[in-house]
Amino acid sequence: MHRIVMSLVAAAVIWTTGVARADLAKEAALCRDEATHPDVRIGACTYLIRWGDHSEKTLSAAFHARGRSYSALDDNVNAISDLSEAIRLNPVDPAPYDNRANIYMERREYDMALADFAEALRLDSENGSTFNNRGTVYLKLADYHRALAHYDEAIRLDPDLMLAYNNRCVAWRYLGELVRSAADCTRALELAPSYWRAWMNRGITFYLAEQYSIAADDYQAAIRLNPQSAAPYNALAWLRATAPEGSVRDGAEATRLAERAVEMGDTPQHRDTLAAAYAEAGLYSRAVEEEERAIHLLRESGGGGDVTRFHKRLQLYREGRPYRQR
Repeated sequence: MHRIVMSLVAAAVIWTTGVARADLAKEAALCRDEATHPDVRIGACTYLIRWGDHSEKTLSAAFHARGRSYSALDDNVNAISDLSEAIRLNPVDPAPYDNRANIYMERREYDMALADFAEALRLDSENGSTFNNRGTVYLKLADYHRALAHYDEAIRLDPDLMLAYNNRCVAWRYLGELVRSAADCTRALELAPSYWRAWMNRGITFYLAEQYSIAADDYQAAIRLNPQSAAPYNALAWLRATAPEGSVRDGAEATRLAERAVEMGDTPQHRDTLAAAYAEAGLYSRAVEEEERAIHLLRESGGGGDVTRFHKRLQLYREGRPYRQR
């Protein structure tokens, strides 16, 4: 009887160990799989971290994967914690530095982002994507020449890196180089015709170049590709309401587009555009109401930079005159 019990115990241990190993293999696969839903991936990586028998390198990879999943869910506190642990366990892997830098950039902690990108590039100086991302920090800091240098290097390393062309398009535009800006956005669209931001960015460039019909076409393409974003609705509404060329203005369409933008986000800028649209449509009392609302929202948000411009437009609408972009 004693031998039978011992045999059953041994069999149970072997069976349990087999199940545990099978579970670990399953969870490891889910943890590694980029296509796994972030919630599922976090659970799988947590199981792996807790129960797996790892080297520091493989444990680092699990923390890295879980950190990226937290980031995908906008849980940046846990994401940074996991990515930092991944770095501690395997400090020669550039990927966690790169991903942590992107989070710091989103949080506007630009010094931290630049430091992490610098370390990622020290570990892997041939990564075009990292040069592109570090360039975007400089773009946000309005250091456009340094941003351009990083985008140039990103494109040298990876001539088909669409995001680098799109971002360089923006940098050229801020520097007033509209021809170069349009060329880079066009190249981005050749590489990724469905990337709505490149259509939007090229539309802004053409708008600034006073090529209003082409700008309108680009904004419409951005709307078709991403109807959930308010930005192209607002941009096209502003063009239809305020363009100097009468042939591209359309008060009714501007009103429809601006109302949609306000539905998607009640911001001072969207209300300002809606006021301009109502004025173009001859609805001046409504234009006055919307501009007053825009000014109120602007003051509530603490943003005073546009107040003077908003008040000038409000005075035009009170006088029964539309606003024209100069």
